[in-house]
Amino acid sequence: MSESPVQPEKCALSARQVRVKRLIYRSSYTGMKETVLLLGLFAARHLTELSDYELDMFEALLDVGDPRILAWVQ
Repeated sequence: MSESPVQPEKCALSARQVRVKRLIYRSSYTGMKETVLLLGLFAARHLTELSDYELDMFEALLDVGDPRILAWVQ
């Protein structure tokens, strides 16, 4: 009796899903606790609902950096 080995199910993510996961990760590990709380929580709750254009804008915001983000919010 020859059984074939059990193959784990492959879970292929779309490019958009990978991007959202990457942005959530970046938002949650910015380097400053204040921006982690502000951006990380927002990202975890809302990034999956954003359009591609809105994801572009959110990514551009992350690229600005923590000090400037904090200056805008304070």
